Amino acid sequence: MISFATAMTVEESQQLGSVLSVLADPTRLQILFWLSQNNRHVNSLVEQLGMPQPGVSHHLSILRMAGLVSWRHEGKNRIYSLGGRVALDGQSLSVNVNGFTVTIGPRLALDEPPVEASAR
Repeated sequence: MISFATAMTVEESQQLGSVLSVLADPTRLQILFWLSQNNRHVNSLVEQLGMPQPGVSHHLSILRMAGLVSWRHEGKNRIYSLGGRVALDGQSLSVNVNGFTVTIGPRLALDEPPVEASAR
């Protein structure tokens, strides 16, 4: 879900589009999921994702440039965590992009009927 409180400028739409393109990658979404559970060393993410370390580091770099993850040194290691643009709200991740919010929430159970739009 994306919330729009005000009209969006061209620059804002470009920035939001850029973040959405970062979020469109399934591996990056999985990384955000694992980081929402706990701060992690890159080797922990390699193990969880089952992919080579250079690939995980590449995705972490893209997420970091988008402000979605951050890292800190712990000895010689980098420990990754959710970045300042990302907030946990119960079971949902919310990403703030210049006042616009993108929320990634839990999926509906398969036996739940779809929500119908109300007529106006």
